[in-house]
Amino acid sequence: MKKTDSEVTENPFEPYYESLRQQMEEQDPVVLVGVIVALAVVVITCVFLKYFLTSKTVRSAVLLVGLCDSGKTLLFIRLLSGKFKRTQTSITDSSAPYKAKNDRVSNWLLQ
Repeated sequence: MKKTDSEVTENPFEPYYESLRQQMEEQDPVVLVGVIVALAVVVITCVFLKYFLTSKTVRSAVLLVGLCDSGKTLLFIRLLSGKFKRTQTSITDSSAPYKAKNDRVSNWLLQ
């Protein structure tokens, strides 16, 4: 059973394309502009995300953030000394260089 040339070249999505075209012709032009603007926003967002996520900037600081009395100072001291020390509410900022035990190259700045 051999197919004719018209059966081979017929697009299987042709009925869907035709239906979509008819729906777009019946719509208000404002809807079409809205769809185009939405697609443009999605494309621009993807481009910005790609640009910012693939930046080559090396970050070497860690910022400890949390609620009052949540243990930020205790965590800071435990990371630096490895020991438990009693702490009280900090009034000033704490900042110190930190080198991980298993990492010989990187230095981190704890803030």
